[in-house]
Amino acid sequence: MSVEAIEKLLLSCPSVAAKESWVRAQAGQVALGKSSRGDIDRIHDLLKQNRRHEAAAATLAVAMADDGIALIANLRRRGVLRASRYGFKAGAPRELVRLLGRLHDLRVTLPATETYQ
Repeated sequence: MSVEAIEKLLLSCPSVAAKESWVRAQAGQVALGKSSRGDIDRIHDLLKQNRRHEAAAATLAVAMADDGIALIANLRRRGVLRASRYGFKAGAPRELVRLLGRLHDLRVTLPATETYQ
């Protein structure tokens, strides 16, 4: 399933809690695509316009397609999470990071690396 298709399904959820529940229910069951640089630009544009509902849907869709932690790293690297980009009104980016943080238990963890002695 593509990022756009997941986003469309998430937009039908009325609240952030409903989106979170949907992601939890679908974790591991959805065949995923890959996110692109355009997806991160779209999230940035939605945050600039303070469209939190759409930004949450887009962020969760990209997080389902890729690793959520990698998404946060990419958003930070591209400067999307900087408060100065939004006139220091950082409520929307903070909300997205908290949402991804609440879903951290869903990500696939890598096996522990062995230490060589």
